[in-house]
Amino acid sequence: MRCKKRLARKGVRGFSLVEYLLTLSILATLVSLAVPGFSYLRKNWQLTTATNEWLAILQKTKFESIASGHRIIVCTTNGSTTCSTSGIWSDGYMMFLDLNGNRVVDVSDTILLASHAGSSRLIIRGNRPVSAYVQFHPDGMARLFSGAFQAGTITLCIAGKTDPRYFRQVVLSAPGRLRIQHPAGIQPVCQ
Repeated sequence: MRCKKRLARKGVRGFSLVEYLLTLSILATLVSLAVPGFSYLRKNWQLTTATNEWLAILQKTKFESIASGHRIIVCTTNGSTTCSTSGIWSDGYMMFLDLNGNRVVDVSDTILLASHAGSSRLIIRGNRPVSAYVQFHPDGMARLFSGAFQAGTITLCIAGKTDPRYFRQVVLSAPGRLRIQHPAGIQPVCQ
């Protein structure tokens, strides 16, 4: 009883309803400002991870070809064990050792890696030279089925986004070198 009287005399009291509401409104404003930033960070992380995975897949294809002494092909698939010409790498892909050089997976060939459709929000497409396949020869060079140098760009993007921040590209140059770039302008791939 004495404690309550002493506290009351000194003016100690709790927070009022107005003070609680003001604090909650400030917190709500701060959270609403932070959420779009977190959304961008999540999408950027997803895109960066996928781009690094594609760079690693193409580098693995090149190194496997050099190590095995045979051509290795990575191609688009539609969830099966045959290559497709869809041009959409995000539908699925497969890497195989083409022992007889017929560019088709058959009994003598070895499938080294296969993946089915990934995230529906991530679109992966290649331009004409790399739209359906990338083929490395034992000398480390990427070549088209005709034997000409194969160079092209595989674009990764978040579906429906037009902001260049949501695009990455894996570039394959004529001598078989690979690099990642951030395109400056809007890419028509994701629209």
